[in-house]
Amino acid sequence: MIQLVYCGPNWLKHGLQKYQVFINGFDFNVKEAIKECPEIEDLFCSPEKLDEFRIKINTSGTHEHRLYEIAQEKAGAR
Repeated sequence: MIQLVYCGPNWLKHGLQKYQVFINGFDFNVKEAIKECPEIEDLFCSPEKLDEFRIKINTSGTHEHRLYEIAQEKAGAR
């Protein structure tokens, strides 16, 4: 079983919620969100790395922070 946690901003249009867990792949809505914003594909992590990933998202200048900002803009969450 493969689990991934979505660490990007809420994206209601695609039914994505921050820290939502996906098991064994992505639903159709996630695949559609990735088509619209490819950056979100890199905003998933394993549950074991969640704490480290959250720090990176909240640290200005990191790759993860930049991806989060891009996803936030595209999701209209800003």
